[in-house]
Amino acid sequence: VVKIRLTNLPLLPQEDLEKGLNTTFAQYGTVLDVGINRNPKTQAYMGNGYATIDIQQKPDTHFQKLDHPIPWCGDKEDLIYA
Repeated sequence: VVKIRLTNLPLLPQEDLEKGLNTTFAQYGTVLDVGINRNPKTQAYMGNGYATIDIQQKPDTHFQKLDHPIPWCGDKEDLIYA
């Protein structure tokens, strides 16, 4: 299980971000948790977040290897960073 800090997340509503994070990271492992980070004082979203995924291979699955730049929802022109 790995917890990944993320930067350069798109400026979307929280529900859309969480759905996109689940979609984006499903190819790398079993998504256990995703979320966004907010400024503690203002609660402003600053484009950062996290994903917790189980990268352990199962007999009937094959996960992609994680890399520093990650295509947002499969779009290789729209990258987030781990």
